[in-house]
Amino acid sequence: MKIHKTNYMMVLIILISFSIGLGAVLEEYQYSSITGKAVSEGFDIDDVDEAISPMAAALLKTNEHDVISSASKELLDKDNSYILLNPTSIPGEGEDHFLHLDFEKKIVILSLYMKNDGSDSSFEIWGPTRKVGEGSLTNEFKWYTFDVSFNEMSSDRYAVYNYGGGEGSIFIDTILGVPKPKSGLAKYLTGLAVHN
Repeated sequence: MKIHKTNYMMVLIILISFSIGLGAVLEEYQYSSITGKAVSEGFDIDDVDEAISPMAAALLKTNEHDVISSASKELLDKDNSYILLNPTSIPGEGEDHFLHLDFEKKIVILSLYMKNDGSDSSFEIWGPTRKVGEGSLTNEFKWYTFDVSFNEMSSDRYAVYNYGGGEGSIFIDTILGVPKPKSGLAKYLTGLAVHN
């Protein structure tokens, strides 16, 4: 009788372990096939003390990755000094460019304050291995904020493209990121409300 209880307990422990592992694998798969989730409208990165600006930013040619110009100063404050990001074709042509960003640390929240020039324009944000955000713009400045905390989305390096087939340019005024806490418990330690 005691042996049967022990066997049942072992099977139960194995089933629980398997369920937890399967849940982690499914979550990994879910995030590996989508972009970073947009953070709720109620979130304001201006109020987050931990938020940092990129330590370096530059417009790079799409084909050769040669530097066209430094863009670090334009991204420091919402002060109407902005970066003009022109449309990028696929495949990129000789004059096409994108915005390259380098942060001091890996980040878990990425926020861009930007608008279009009144014409249709869409953006894509790429990390080192995958797309982490995308969206369409309005003709008024607003924050576009993404949760990039999950594994391969969290990086210290990003690229912003003006993709989407429109002819319009994008004005980028400010970019901020929330660094990844050392413990990795990003959502809990930063106190951010992120839609799941």
